Amino acid sequence: MKLSKITINDYRNFYGKKVIEFNTDIKDKNIDLIIARNDTGKTTLLNAIYWCLYGNEQFYSTKNSKKQIMSHKKISETPPDRKIKLSVSLVFNDEKGPKYDITRERIYKRSPEDED
Repeated sequence: MKLSKITINDYRNFYGKKVIEFNTDIKDKNIDLIIARNDTGKTTLLNAIYWCLYGNEQFYSTKNSKKQIMSHKKISETPPDRKIKLSVSLVFNDEKGPKYDITRERIYKRSPEDED
């Protein structure tokens, strides 16, 4: 069973729809690397996977664990009293077996008191 695709919609600093597809077709290539500068979302990506599977975030420091998981940019552009949806989807597949899609989503309603 291999993780073949991650789709993130408005989760923390991932504004909008972001899709990462991993190479699962080549038998001799078993590793995909995610390389980026500090503070660009590598840990957020890991937390998105964990949140999708278990419903909580495992890898945040105490100061970040209390922050809203909805994209701040999405909150600021949404009119008050409108619903906002964030989601994380994972696709697992195997050469011989079925494909599994796992999705966790959360729907918020922006209150007039939310900061811009």
